[in-house]
Amino acid sequence: MTAGELEQLRAERDALLEHDVATWLDRMRSEGSSYREFESSISYRITAPIRWAGILVRTVRSDGLREAAGLTIAAVKKRAGR
Repeated sequence: MTAGELEQLRAERDALLEHDVATWLDRMRSEGSSYREFESSISYRITAPIRWAGILVRTVRSDGLREAAGLTIAAVKKRAGR
């Protein structure tokens, strides 16, 4: 592979990454407010703890209690804004 071909591949990769980021930003701008509304709904607030418990159980089973406890502490700190 020549240096020119490598440079072309890098340019194509960068263009794809920029396109993906632009697409994501457009979606966040258009759909972000509706998702925030969903997060504040009653059904989400009721089912969120159930989903977190399921994630915790699966993490304990796959990675062990120490890793699951570390992830739980990190999530609580993030939610608390620390």
